[in-house]
Amino acid sequence: MTISVYRGDNNSQNNNFNRVSQQLRQDLRRKGYQVIDIRADSYRGDRALTAYAKKNNQAYELKYTYPALRLISSSKKAWPDNWGNKSQNNNNRYKENKHKDNYQNGQRYKKRRCRRYY
Repeated sequence: MTISVYRGDNNSQNNNFNRVSQQLRQDLRRKGYQVIDIRADSYRGDRALTAYAKKNNQAYELKYTYPALRLISSSKKAWPDNWGNKSQNNNNRYKENKHKDNYQNGQRYKKRRCRRYY
């Protein structure tokens, strides 16, 4: 395991990114967008933020300067299949059938517990 010499700088940059991305998320919500994701990006060699959002059931990709949050570009996108699938969003925190693993051959399957002998 290596420890970076600039760990404090990296942490403050990460905090700044979190603060700016939350500000962008709030601004887009006020404008009527439902924010799906915000990612760090680059635009012509400068740092930027790309926001994926929807408004009136239309998907948008919005690019903003970082950290000033000036709009660089806005484009309508086709609605991707994986945006609406809860099992793929949020790092698989949601499952369609969370009890599926508890059944084998159509019957309820109980996991064996290890017995302790005293």
